[in-house]
Amino acid sequence: FGIEECIHAAYILIDWAPFDRTGACGALNMLFHGHLLAMAELAAAIGRREETRHYRKTAAALAAAIRSKLFDRRRGLFVNSRVEGRLNRRAGYQENLLALLGPVADEAQIGSILRRLVPDDQPLPVWEPETNFELYTILKRGERPEWDDAKLVPIGSPYFTYFALWALFEMGRSTAALNTIRRQYGESLARGATSFWEEWNGSKSHSHGWGAGPIALL
Repeated sequence: FGIEECIHAAYILIDWAPFDRTGACGALNMLFHGHLLAMAELAAAIGRREETRHYRKTAAALAAAIRSKLFDRRRGLFVNSRVEGRLNRRAGYQENLLALLGPVADEAQIGSILRRLVPDDQPLPVWEPETNFELYTILKRGERPEWDDAKLVPIGSPYFTYFALWALFEMGRSTAALNTIRRQYGESLARGATSFWEEWNGSKSHSHGWGAGPIALL
């Protein structure tokens, strides 16, 4: 489903990064897939077999649709979205790392994503915009953030870093995950952080729960 089906949503958050949210958004659908699996698990835990089958079946159908409609075989990556029946030219770490959870991607797609996004144990790239760049305002206006579509959109927030690290741990890329934690949270500590910040640069809230993801993962 696309942004127009998001009830009461003025914009799709997922990450403070300039990925394209128009059309059928890849990252949003992949998060929905994860929610369906969680609902199936909860239904199974309380003995609701019919609901368990329903959620699992729906999740499987959604994953198949994502693999079929949002994977660019030429680039070997999932793209930000599908707009008016065409693959978006923009791709990023968001939808591709989320595809590793579940997983949504098949084995060949997983291998391709890891080769292109995590070729070694280096920390994941981070989007660091100019201090006067206000992505929130751009999204609220319903505009498409500017970006060089020849480049992958990097991660832009402590919030999405949780999902990125989770995907790396699930794929056995623990060293890359730990190096990302050391760099990003290490820099926050070096800047004087005593709690979890909303933004890496400390420009917004200095006590924000969405930055605490690595605690659970560790």
